Amino acid sequence: MRIEQLIYLVEVAKSKSITLASEKNYITQPSISHAIKILEQELDITLFKRSNKGVHLTEIGDRVVRKAEEILKNIEELKLEVEIYKSNMKQELSGDLLVSAQPIVCNTILPDVINTFHKKHPNINIIIHEIGFSDIVKNINFGKVNIGLIIGVDEHLKQLKSDNQIFFEELMVDRFYAYAKNTLPISKIVEISMDELLKWPLIFFGQEQHEGRGLLEHIGKYGNPRKSLSTNSIAIFQKAVMDGGGVGIIGKLFSKNLKECKTSRLIPLKDNMNISIGWIKLHNTEVSKIEQEFIKTLKSMIVNNFRDIMV
Repeated sequence: MRIEQLIYLVEVAKSKSITLASEKNYITQPSISHAIKILEQELDITLFKRSNKGVHLTEIGDRVVRKAEEILKNIEELKLEVEIYKSNMKQELSGDLLVSAQPIVCNTILPDVINTFHKKHPNINIIIHEIGFSDIVKNINFGKVNIGLIIGVDEHLKQLKSDNQIFFEELMVDRFYAYAKNTLPISKIVEISMDELLKWPLIFFGQEQHEGRGLLEHIGKYGNPRKSLSTNSIAIFQKAVMDGGGVGIIGKLFSKNLKECKTSRLIPLKDNMNISIGWIKLHNTEVSKIEQEFIKTLKSMIVNNFRDIMV
């Protein structure tokens, strides 16, 4: 059994397609099919049911994939430990790291990233500017900071991606989910349509990605949404939903910060939108060694912690 086999297994399970998995991993379809076939022979089980509509996990296949995801996560943690050790053996970096980031990023992704980065580089002073999307872009354009961490829906980022002055690297793509109490009728639906969603007051997590050209406007194509609350606080968001204030809307990435609750559930949305998380800088600006190390840590943490939800 090889690591590559587990990677291919997880990718095929996520995409439900050997073709898509081969494209994402830059390897031929026969190579992935062969790797999975060998794995099935080694384990003496059938991992996938194959049909003209794609591939679907068997019952034992689902259990094997979950275990494979744990193994891959442990491997990434091992690599990170080695990187930390190698980094400490080298001459330590020192100086300031200045980053602009949206509140939703600061409240969810950044704490673990900063903690890991600080362990690797204890002599670096980290300064985070917690500001909105447009202010981050302004700071980058005016040279106040070199790097910014942003999140937005497709329409929100369209103009930014077409800006020749700004370099944007997408780190991951997420999707929106409904979050509802189990006592609400909507919680029994397997996949919620926009028409069904419009029947309820909506509670949004992450203000900027919903307003302007965000999800709120997208939902508005189907009717008049009733927005009861929009917040960047995960605690306020969860309490509002559990107190019966309405149905929550949240990216799956950020749902990992919800407290475990058996009386609520996440539900996929039909006619969904992508949420992109990435970092920006000016095209003609050099990234310092400290900033390079920070971006490297950020990418590693995203792969390590959020591999299972990447679109």
